[in-house]
Amino acid sequence: MAVPEPRESVWLYRHAWADRIKGQRVAIWVGSRALDGVRLRAEARREGQPGQRLSAWGHVRAEPAEARRWGDAAEAYLDAEDAARAELDRAVNRRPGWWRRRRAQRRYEAMMAAAEAAYAPWRTTAAVRLEHEIARREAEEQRTRLRRVEHEAVRQSEEQRDRQARDAAFATLDGQRVWMLACEGRVARVHRCDVAPRRTAGEADGPLTAWELAVTLAQREVDRVDWDPEALKSVEATIGASQFRAWWDRHRGKYTKDGQGRP
Repeated sequence: MAVPEPRESVWLYRHAWADRIKGQRVAIWVGSRALDGVRLRAEARREGQPGQRLSAWGHVRAEPAEARRWGDAAEAYLDAEDAARAELDRAVNRRPGWWRRRRAQRRYEAMMAAAEAAYAPWRTTAAVRLEHEIARREAEEQRTRLRRVEHEAVRQSEEQRDRQARDAAFATLDGQRVWMLACEGRVARVHRCDVAPRRTAGEADGPLTAWELAVTLAQREVDRVDWDPEALKSVEATIGASQFRAWWDRHRGKYTKDGQGRP
């Protein structure tokens, strides 16, 4: 028969701090849901503890009674440490001498060993649950990173495919000798020889390629270039909607002077 999974969840925090004699101490504290899981039940007592460091955290499932036992065990451990520290401080301050300090340290170590032995089962149980949550969270973060990498790769591939398709369409249009150019005063009118223009122009030069058209416009003293709307529609049918300016700028930027001949 499967054991039902706990329905409640709590925040667990693993804190580590330096013991003045025996190295590092570790406690796992239960976060208070009333305080949004940010502060710890024992935070007020531990505030100002030198060397205190939050080394892990996680939101884990636990029955309320189990979470209370974890919290009570952590507080009992902290109370025992406070008592051992206080006794050590009193002994060192009131009884100078290295042998008395050594005896006080041994008494402190014995008190802490008893506190560690009493707390170890609870800390281990909470730590296992916390490590499982950390591993789950890290795996989810790794999956998220992989999805982002895959999405970016797909996006770049699509952009490259779009650029290649656009460049191929531009090259097709570049090779067409279809452009007609008629100048009326300082206005140049451009249409295609294979598309009926909306407005009939006068005598026109052409047909020209896009490169020849750009060079010719650069040589003419014109203030404005009027592009036949039907010619523009035909161009966009070849290279895609709203792509005319991007295509023409490749020629205009190379062969025009002082902004003349801009469409």
